Amino acid sequence: MADWKDEIRLTIKDKNDAKTAEETRRQTELIAADRRVAESEKFLKDVVRPALDEIRGELANHGLQGSVNQTAQDVGLDVVENGKNRFSYRISGSGEACIRAFGGSASIGAVPRQGTSCTGEDIKRHFALEFRSLFNRKG
Repeated sequence: MADWKDEIRLTIKDKNDAKTAEETRRQTELIAADRRVAESEKFLKDVVRPALDEIRGELANHGLQGSVNQTAQDVGLDVVENGKNRFSYRISGSGEACIRAFGGSASIGAVPRQGTSCTGEDIKRHFALEFRSLFNRKG
């Protein structure tokens, strides 16, 4: 049978081990969260923003005004025709697209991608499909 002093020592050791494990888990979660934020910021800056800037340029070639705006969470493109907001397309840092035709419908979903990660080409292709579908509606 274990000595009573051993029982006290083991109880305190178990409690300290649990506390250390919990702190390690918390630190791991914080590091993972920081990594996700950094990856999201990089995706928005390096993939989404250039794609939407390129789309805005193409729209201008066809006489449509567009403005690209960025927050910490997403990058968006608003399309204006004859001074009227017609279409909004936003991409979050996780690759979710929010599409809205002003005065009409809205949808949210992941940008379909051809490879393992969302690329600028995936975004441009998705925008074109949604734009064709929603922009031509009356409004």
